[in-house]
Amino acid sequence: MSSALDYEKIAHLYDSYLHFENDLPFFLEECQKTNGSVLELTCGTGRISIPLLEAGVSLTCVDASPAMLEIFRQKIAGKSLDPAIILADMADLQLDSKFDLVLLPFQSFHELHTAAERERTLAGIYDCLNPDGRFICTLHNPKTRLEAIARGTTEYGPFPRLDGSGSVRLSVALEYAADTGIVSGFQTIYELDSGDRIIAEHRVSIRFSLIELEGFQTLLKSMNFSIETIYGNYDRSPLITETSPYAIVCSCKWSMN
Repeated sequence: MSSALDYEKIAHLYDSYLHFENDLPFFLEECQKTNGSVLELTCGTGRISIPLLEAGVSLTCVDASPAMLEIFRQKIAGKSLDPAIILADMADLQLDSKFDLVLLPFQSFHELHTAAERERTLAGIYDCLNPDGRFICTLHNPKTRLEAIARGTTEYGPFPRLDGSGSVRLSVALEYAADTGIVSGFQTIYELDSGDRIIAEHRVSIRFSLIELEGFQTLLKSMNFSIETIYGNYDRSPLITETSPYAIVCSCKWSMN
């Protein structure tokens, strides 16, 4: 599976510019409601994982980037947190454990570009769920995501470096190919010194698919998942196609017994 970004190149800067926390209360509530074992796919540096672990969630964390997982391990070193951290591709899950809840956050399902990858991923998730286990997957709302892309290059920052050595600034330029459904472009991360002078530049390619919600629902059902509800944002507001930023799909394993 190809990632949306080459995380090996930017792992050391990732936490300095990514400050999204709107989803944390939602995922914590879902984990507490489950009150069982949880699997988080594409956990990265532990942005979601660490707050869940600190809240007492029994969590297994999977990611395909060694560099991101190394930073995750550094962040929890010395803390009384002991998650299972597994280097694995979500499109090739081969886990011995079973879980009551699987999380696929931060629109990571869009990193799967082919039907075969998507089917393998969902089959692996299904196999590692306990009977009546639940699966929560967050997607982009294609309409609002395309509107954002059409506005052109987006600049973010500067953000202070976590180690205190200057700051980072981000520039993202994307374009959409309607014939393939693929969004591609570049993300440029600038490292700045204390005087806001650029001292390093990292340009990495971006590539992800835009998936229509109807097609995703059809795929889920074909893989024996039952859809419970779909939210348009992490405040549990309903999905409104014209304005919602996300489609947060909550489903459960349909047992054939």
